[in-house]
Amino acid sequence: MRADRRKRGERRRQVYAIPFPDRRLTRSAYEQVFLKIVSGSHLRMDGDTYTPIAMKGWYHALFRRDSDGAETLLSIDVLLGKMRDWV
Repeated sequence: MRADRRKRGERRRQVYAIPFPDRRLTRSAYEQVFLKIVSGSHLRMDGDTYTPIAMKGWYHALFRRDSDGAETLLSIDVLLGKMRDWV
């Protein structure tokens, strides 16, 4: 009887409500920083524009200065203080 129920596949076709829909949740400050990095948004610092190119572990992001290609490693905590500087 149990095998018959599995073969019917009804339980696979049922639509369940998502308990925590994404659109209703607010993002933490750290999540917002990660989303900026992953999306490739540019960061303006000291009159220069930087583009994120890689993550180094969970805590640092590597940026390339657009003017000359120099690379800068910034911690996530530093980026938290620069949330208004993203272009």
